[in-house]
Amino acid sequence: MGCGRRPEGGAVVAGVLRDTRAADREMASEPSIRRRLDDTLAEPYRQGVGGVGDDVLAVARPWGFEPAEITATVGLWQGKADVSGLPALGRELAAALPRCTARYLPGEGHFLVHWREILATLAEALREGGA
Repeated sequence: MGCGRRPEGGAVVAGVLRDTRAADREMASEPSIRRRLDDTLAEPYRQGVGGVGDDVLAVARPWGFEPAEITATVGLWQGKADVSGLPALGRELAAALPRCTARYLPGEGHFLVHWREILATLAEALREGGA
């Protein structure tokens, strides 16, 4: 994976899946989902690893505000078998957000395929004027 080139043949996804749980590997075995993952995960590395490193640092460093200051309703979905976004960190963030509805999904990993539920939740919030 050279700097300035998009990884070929799902190299990023293959690397990520080596370090994930069975839930993510099983989900990624479906061809349509694998194609989406290949496209989605290759893009952040298109110009090298610097941007991804910056994202990691942005999460790890102080944000300049406290989650408790967020007054909007927040939805959080997390797989209990996620090894990338650790469930303990998700629970900590959910507890710090005053208006958070958290869903912890047993047996699911990092690559949740709950987009219909997430979009329906967002649409409902828009109808209610909360987004």
